[in-house]
Amino acid sequence: MSYGRPPPRIDGMVSLKVDNLTYRTTPEDLRRVFERCGEVGDIYIPRDRYTRESRGFAFVRFYDRRDAEEALDSLDGRMLDGRELRPIRPSPQVPFPLAQALVLPQPQPLQVALPLRLEELARPHPLPQPLTLPLEALRHSDD
Repeated sequence: MSYGRPPPRIDGMVSLKVDNLTYRTTPEDLRRVFERCGEVGDIYIPRDRYTRESRGFAFVRFYDRRDAEEALDSLDGRMLDGRELRPIRPSPQVPFPLAQALVLPQPQPLQVALPLRLEELARPHPLPQPLTLPLEALRHSDD
């Protein structure tokens, strides 16, 4: 079981995402179901940061890719806690470290075209005039 740290041997493991879980499904429940397909290395159920409830999905890691493929084929649609399991095929592996895998474009300097020339900026500009209203506008209609 994974409680915040990975299993001792994670190189070459295949991870499946399993959707449509109830909030009461435990790693032990998933292990019983998925071990029928092969040796399970790790099971992780993400939890909400504040309520600590399950988020409704899990990751199941297999040591062997063939076992993971068998689990995909044989367990898709299988009922667990009144819901159909939906294992999802793993996406291609992202190379690590992740910082090197995600290359973001360099930010470009902000270029703003100003309509004013330098001489116009140096010239004093008049301040806006205060708004004046006739005295009648300030009186209430009740008067």
